[in-house]
Amino acid sequence: MFLYFLYSGFLFFSKKKNPNSNKYLSLFLFTNGIYLFNFLLIRLRAQIPFDLTYLFFIGSSFSFIFGPSLLFYTKSIADKNFVLRKKDLIHFVPFLLSLLYYFFGVKGFRMEYYGIKYFQIIIYFIPIFIIIREYQHNIKEYFSAIEKLNLKRLIVIFIVFLILWGIDVSDFFTILFFGERNDIVSTYTIYLSLIINFIFANMLLIFSLTHSENPFEPNVKTAKYENSNLSSEIKEECAIKLKSLLEEEKVFLKKDLTLSDISSQIGISPRNLSQIINEMFEKNFYDLINTHRVEEAKKRLIDSNNTKTILEILYEVGFNSKSVFNSAFKKNTGFTPTEFRKKY
Repeated sequence: MFLYFLYSGFLFFSKKKNPNSNKYLSLFLFTNGIYLFNFLLIRLRAQIPFDLTYLFFIGSSFSFIFGPSLLFYTKSIADKNFVLRKKDLIHFVPFLLSLLYYFFGVKGFRMEYYGIKYFQIIIYFIPIFIIIREYQHNIKEYFSAIEKLNLKRLIVIFIVFLILWGIDVSDFFTILFFGERNDIVSTYTIYLSLIINFIFANMLLIFSLTHSENPFEPNVKTAKYENSNLSSEIKEECAIKLKSLLEEEKVFLKKDLTLSDISSQIGISPRNLSQIINEMFEKNFYDLINTHRVEEAKKRLIDSNNTKTILEILYEVGFNSKSVFNSAFKKNTGFTPTEFRKKY
């Protein structure tokens, strides 16, 4: 709980790149901290000499901000231009209604209330999952190196939050179906949830100190070709130029090569070039570039005069990561680089 508040404050006042996404994540962690504090108050109420019933229900209401804050964080990572608009305030209506529900004299929350809370979170899981999937697909259309563009922190948050939500829901259904909480099951789920929260908070803190997430640049959008006016002649001409750049000039050797880099050399828009690559080469940009990098690596690995290590070769042909190189190499050849070198 304390780590959530600490990390939330760190993100809120952070001046690093993409400050808006940091603030959305800060809100998500802050509300989780309040919810955990509320959870501890309820569990320790017998040891507290004061009546803190009011705080129990106020703290529970903050769970209605989990979904919106995580959605806003996801959108801000996937789109650098994302900003909250007035109509987005509707996402906070359930939180306000929950507070009003209590302040109008309700002495406790019925099971239906918790059912609504858990169902509301499911509603937000769906668009968050879709945005993550689309983002991971889109970056391969525009970038040859995606190690710095993947959503490791967001995916970790999403998966861990999904696990924690599943633990809460299992406890809810136990009460719903059997009419009462099983003390043994409840105790184990409580401790499991607390342990996961503790590990999760530490992981986020460490990850933020060692990594950064880079959202799409403003001009990068998902390629849609339905209304394209490219003629077959233009496609053929650009495909020939692209093939020349790859096979003769070996532009793929440049690290962090982007679609815009090549499109400017060919004299065509990134969107149109993406269409040509998909239709003429039947690959996305990421796979096309890495296929040529692997082919170049194969030549250097079997060159008897080349005494360089595999690590040196992978950097020479444009890869930034050994794991990405190994994965791409095995995908294209069926062998690891070491196996390939020994065999040929």
